[in-house]
Amino acid sequence: MAPSFLLPDTLARENGQGKGVPVDTSSGGTLRITLGITHILEKESLHVSIWGSADGRHWERLTVFPPKSYCGNYALDLDLARREPVRMLRVEWSMRRWTAAARAPAFGFHVLAEEARMKVAAGAR
Repeated sequence: MAPSFLLPDTLARENGQGKGVPVDTSSGGTLRITLGITHILEKESLHVSIWGSADGRHWERLTVFPPKSYCGNYALDLDLARREPVRMLRVEWSMRRWTAAARAPAFGFHVLAEEARMKVAAGAR
């Protein structure tokens, strides 16, 4: 599977979800999902989950990133081998404030999916 944006660069100010993105999971295996946060305000957290569907109508939560409060790239692996066929993936997010500030939260972020490449550690000789 070629790298594919599940959610392109987005500036979000409220909870939401992306569109369903077709993915080629015919080979099964594991996907590397990368959350890139480019903009975040202090005292806020971003909660991102990945949902999958076989038909685009019925969605199941597949994995969740731990809450994030800093810019950076965060990756996790999603094993699809033991699941019903997943033909589409979708991103959902929610935002939280730690204080009762009047301004709305704001997050700049994107989510990328690609085939995971397994690394093998060399043994000591």
